Amino acid sequence: MNAQRPPRQPLTELVLIGIGAVLFALARLLDLDALFIGSIFLCMFAGLAALSSRKLGSRACG
Repeated sequence: MNAQRPPRQPLTELVLIGIGAVLFALARLLDLDALFIGSIFLCMFAGLAALSSRKLGSRACG
């Protein structure tokens, strides 16, 4: 049985990108440099995880 699975939906990663966007806006509003930098990294790594999880999810054994 080698049924084709539907591609994995990166919901968790997209939620993290949304949280990062909210933190980004909050950091700009309150002028908090550490939160600004952290929100940029959160968005970058969540975006990379979302892109790679779809690609790697299709290669999963099962």
